[in-house]
Amino acid sequence: MIGQDIIAGLKVSSSKIQVVELNLRSGVAHVRDLYEVFFNEKIDFNQDKETKIGALLQGAFNEILLQKPLKNINVSVTIPQSLVYSFQSPFEESLLYSDLIEEFRWQFSLLYPFIDSNELMIQYYPLQKNNFNAGNTAFVTAVPRNIVRMFTDFCNANSFKLRFIDSFHNASDKALITSRNIKEEKLLLSLLVGDKKLSFIFYSFGEPFLFSSIDYQNASEIPELVINEISNKNLSEPIRTSYICGDEISHAFIEKLSERTNISFSSFNPFSGLQLDTQVLENKFYLLKNNSFSPAVGISIRSY
Repeated sequence: MIGQDIIAGLKVSSSKIQVVELNLRSGVAHVRDLYEVFFNEKIDFNQDKETKIGALLQGAFNEILLQKPLKNINVSVTIPQSLVYSFQSPFEESLLYSDLIEEFRWQFSLLYPFIDSNELMIQYYPLQKNNFNAGNTAFVTAVPRNIVRMFTDFCNANSFKLRFIDSFHNASDKALITSRNIKEEKLLLSLLVGDKKLSFIFYSFGEPFLFSSIDYQNASEIPELVINEISNKNLSEPIRTSYICGDEISHAFIEKLSERTNISFSSFNPFSGLQLDTQVLENKFYLLKNNSFSPAVGISIRSY
C-alpha cells in the first residue's frame, strides 16, 4: 500500500539512516516496518557538499526502496543535535510572532556569531512558569536553511511530502511521552547521548521546563559532565526518574552511568503503546536495538 496514509520517520546520523514506517488505519497508527542502512562513507555535515550528502542519503534509501517501494508518502526527518542551534530565553507573550522571531534571530547572532542568523529557520516552544521556573520562557531552536533545502530536495526527488525536521532529542521525547506516563513525576530527566554531545531535557509533571546541551570528547567524561550539569541547575528537588537514549546505548553503559552518577537511568522502548504489525515484532532491529529508533518513532508520531 502506498499513499498519504503512510508516514515515514527518518533518523539521519553521520553514519546511517533509520526509518520507521507508520500506516494510518481508521485513524490509528500501526507500525508497519523499520529499517536501518549504513552510508557508504561517513557524512561530515559541516564539510561535505550538499550534493555528496544527498547522494549518500539517496544511495542508502535506495536499499530500502528495493525492499518496499514507497511513493507519495509523508516524511519527517530527525537530525543530530550538532546541526540544531538552540537556547532558552525569557518569553514575552505580548509580542507579535514576527517580532519574536526577529528578537530570537538577534539573540542567535550574539550566541553563535560564527553563523549567519539570516540563514536559520527558527521555531520556538513556549514554556510556562512552574516550581522550577520563576517566569515564562521559550525554548528556541533553529536549523540552517541549507539542511532544510537538502531534505526538501531529497523528498521532492522521491515524490515525498516533507512534514517536519527536528533534532534527535526533541523527536525522541515525543516517543518517551507516548510510551511512558510521566505526568506524575515532579522532576524527571531525559538524557540523549549523541555523537560528542549530551542533551538534557528536564520535565515537571509531564511538561518540559529546562533544556541544555554540552559537548564531550570521550565517553569517560560523561558521568562527571552529567553530575556537573545537573548540579549547575540548582534544582530544588531530587531527580527520581531518568530516561536515556542514543545510538548503541548498552545495558552495561546505562548501569555504569547510573552507578557513577548515583542517578538511576533507564532506557525505554519507543514502540510501547503503539500497534505493531507482525513483521515488526520479528524485526531484528526491534528485538535488538529498539531504543535507538526513538527519534524516528517520535517524529512519526508527531506527523499524524
